[in-house]
Amino acid sequence: MPRKAMSKKRSAEIADRLTTTEEFKNFPRFAREYLRIMNRPETSMYGKIGQTVPFKLNPVQEDFYNQIMETRRQGKPGRFIVLKARRMGLSTVTQALMFHECLVNRNRQAFITAVDRISTNNIFQMAKKMYDNLPSKGVGRIERVESSDSQEAAALIAVEAEEDLRPELRRNNDNELWLTHPLDETMGLNSKFEVTVADSVHSTRGFEIHCFHGSEIAFWSDPETFMLGLMQTISDDAETLVVLESTANGAGGYFYREFMKAWEGKTDSDWQAIFYPWWKMPNYKRSLPEDLTPADLVKKIDQALLDMVTDYNLTPEQTYWAYRT
Repeated sequence: MPRKAMSKKRSAEIADRLTTTEEFKNFPRFAREYLRIMNRPETSMYGKIGQTVPFKLNPVQEDFYNQIMETRRQGKPGRFIVLKARRMGLSTVTQALMFHECLVNRNRQAFITAVDRISTNNIFQMAKKMYDNLPSKGVGRIERVESSDSQEAAALIAVEAEEDLRPELRRNNDNELWLTHPLDETMGLNSKFEVTVADSVHSTRGFEIHCFHGSEIAFWSDPETFMLGLMQTISDDAETLVVLESTANGAGGYFYREFMKAWEGKTDSDWQAIFYPWWKMPNYKRSLPEDLTPADLVKKIDQALLDMVTDYNLTPEQTYWAYRT
């Protein structure tokens, strides 16, 4: 049975509330209070796996967000190319920020591309989960609450929404969230959140994009052609944002060339290069066993890790984490 649309009046009220409430513009605060994600403890640095938890920015995510906002305050469009270690949450914070942009502004278009259909779908599910867990009058949310008794299982409780912040949808499918009323786009946000795979090189041609996220671009088959078409759809307005992020994939290819050109400060680069090595994550460390001294650990590690220890002043706990990982 088709879902019954909310009234135009309620849809318009939610859109007005989201776009005019000043405190909602504060992304970290909005994320903590209203956005929910599937927890990955090594990234979030709290909780357990399998929990749906409030999205609290870890130090790397917070640093990245602050760099984006600083560029915007300078009146420049956000053009970021990010080399990262695994499981730092860069894709998550980028998704959340772009979803937030679609929620607190009207007529925003966000576009996300990943290397293949599975990766694209996994990223898109983050946004859908955030949407599904926004507070909505008359709709309860099931939350897992840890019992004070360690012998008891966690309890599931129904939480009744006190605020009405889930906007109406015109479209909700495998590749698009269109946030507006199905009968009248002026009665909603009219913002779109869309995804595609990197092989769809012509998928962005012909319409305007305000926010773009390219995930693991170093592994795309033809990023040059894709990006050539994409960048023609994005203006130089300071509120536009393009994020290309990836783990490393060898010394060559589009991502390597563009990152190194920006990292070295070449004048013909439009990108701002950011590097997040694994040791930037505070919890990437492991206590040494009682029978292993720091001196003994140094004898076990290879030259590459030893160079890291020397160059970046790694602690024994960080070194042992890297050795075991």
